[in-house]
Amino acid sequence: MPYAQINKFLESKMALLVPGSLVIGIVLSDFAMNYAYIVPWIFALITFAGSLNLNLKDFWKAMARPIPVLVCIVFLHLLMPTIAYGLGSWIFQGDSYTITGYILAFLIPTGIASFIWVSMYQGNIGLTLSIILIDTLLAPILIPMMLKLMVGAEVEMNVWDIMRGLFWMIVVPSIVGMILKEWRGNEIKERFGTRLSILSKVGLAVVVFINGSVVGPYLKNMNLKVIMIIGLCFLTACLGFALAWLIARFLNWDKETTIAVTYNCGMRNNSAGAVLAIAYFPPAVSLPVVTVILFQQILAALFGKWLELYYKKNEVPIRTVDRQVSGG
Repeated sequence: MPYAQINKFLESKMALLVPGSLVIGIVLSDFAMNYAYIVPWIFALITFAGSLNLNLKDFWKAMARPIPVLVCIVFLHLLMPTIAYGLGSWIFQGDSYTITGYILAFLIPTGIASFIWVSMYQGNIGLTLSIILIDTLLAPILIPMMLKLMVGAEVEMNVWDIMRGLFWMIVVPSIVGMILKEWRGNEIKERFGTRLSILSKVGLAVVVFINGSVVGPYLKNMNLKVIMIIGLCFLTACLGFALAWLIARFLNWDKETTIAVTYNCGMRNNSAGAVLAIAYFPPAVSLPVVTVILFQQILAALFGKWLELYYKKNEVPIRTVDRQVSGG
């Protein structure tokens, strides 16, 4: 089967592949957890493949209007973590690991997958790539700093190790991919893009599979607390999309900017968050982060349909392209 067909098949099955991998990881947790050490390397490959879409020309064009970028950074790394800290401290009072995981789930940077959704609904691509790039570069500083500020007194963490891990998992692969794109144009993407896309999808499934092994013991013994964690993460993820849209509308941004801001603020790089939780924190911290993987793409699809209906009602046409999302 040609690579393009394999890639297309995987794209059409991602909605099943991601949760399915999580379930299998939970069932085979004793086996899967032995391979946790490969997760950062797989994630670096996923980041590299996604960064081949980054373009410096679009980046500088978007930076001519920096306010939407700044709003997204503040939203992602200050507003939503603060909301998570407040709700987590109130609902899970005294449970520092759950509170830390809940904050981390809404502190991690925006996801590469937001680029695909923004493309589908004809949002501002240049702005999206700028947000992804800047947020990626700032993540090694902002994430440890905010975690230390909010829960550093209650949860032991090595800030420098977290920064170094983020740097090698996200920043370096992104810069390498972007340099290759600028140096060789679209040649790398045209020659290896489809194969890298296949590897990314398979890699994402493996990452989710191993993540499932970490939270397996908690989900196998489902109780009221686990149900509360899942429910709260779902509601907070919905709130992220809704607040981002409301802020964009309040600032009277155009349709393309509004769509880009909604997706970039609503979606998170959950795989990176799960890697951080597994590598640098006790297993209980991973549960809220991995939970969001289950429904992020579903929420992205639902909000996309809502945006489509909203702009249709308000006589602003929005056309989608026939593409499927790949990854979290």
